[in-house]
Amino acid sequence: MEKRKETESQFNRLPARAIDFIKLIVNKMRYRRKVQRDVLVELAAHFEDELKDCDGDQEKEQKTQKLISEFGDVKLLAVLLRRAKKRCRPLWRTVIVRTFQTIGILILCFTVYTIWFLTGKPAISVDYLALLNQMSRPQVRDEDNAWPYYEKASNLYIEPIRGGVVEEFISYRDWRGKLEEIFRFTDLSEEQQTQVLKWI
Repeated sequence: MEKRKETESQFNRLPARAIDFIKLIVNKMRYRRKVQRDVLVELAAHFEDELKDCDGDQEKEQKTQKLISEFGDVKLLAVLLRRAKKRCRPLWRTVIVRTFQTIGILILCFTVYTIWFLTGKPAISVDYLALLNQMSRPQVRDEDNAWPYYEKASNLYIEPIRGGVVEEFISYRDWRGKLEEIFRFTDLSEEQQTQVLKWI
């Protein structure tokens, strides 16, 4: 608090033109108040160092005018001071600022993409159904086509006539205890065995 009062007293001892010039620079910076206050203190100290050897008020006014003209354009000076203060920030603060800037840019890009996606109309350039049909339908020559042979074979098929012995033989499959007799046909007569073997 005492340091701040001392700074304000030093600042108030400067010529009015210097005070107005410093305030104009600080206002044009448009940055945080703490940084503006630091810049104000630095500029006030610079002016005070330059003006301490002056004897009268007229000489101070002339020296102040010369210093202001040497500083150059106020707007450019404010931009340069702001940039310098940004570069002097701690690394952790820079990382946080860049992270939030990146997140903001990503959100903006996603919003623009979503609007473009929702307002756009589909433009179908490939007929995938025709392409799939073409891929699944093989190009076969007529002489390689086997369907006529299958058709002839199905027309020549005759269902076998099932008689009493054959039906009886087929029903033996359910007799678990007589598997040996069923496989060797030992429980059938010779005539029945002959009919079964002929049918097989």
